[in-house]
Amino acid sequence: MTRRRRQAIVPSGPYVRVVLPVGEYTAPDCTVDQFAAGVLAVTSLADDSVLRVFPAGDWLHGTAYDATGHPGVSFEASRP
Repeated sequence: MTRRRRQAIVPSGPYVRVVLPVGEYTAPDCTVDQFAAGVLAVTSLADDSVLRVFPAGDWLHGTAYDATGHPGVSFEASRP
């Protein structure tokens, strides 16, 4: 039996990808910032509203990609 891999759907334009302990979170037209105590926030480029907040320990890696799909700002979760 051949196992098929699910292919990730990559948004066009700038987007954010956050790798979680199980799975991932992807949002179009956003950027990502890391704050004190390891909090990661995904922010809309359209209106600067915070779309999602990941507390420390709930995320592993966050990267913002530009419109061409090239990585820009990137954050790694600190490990104890």
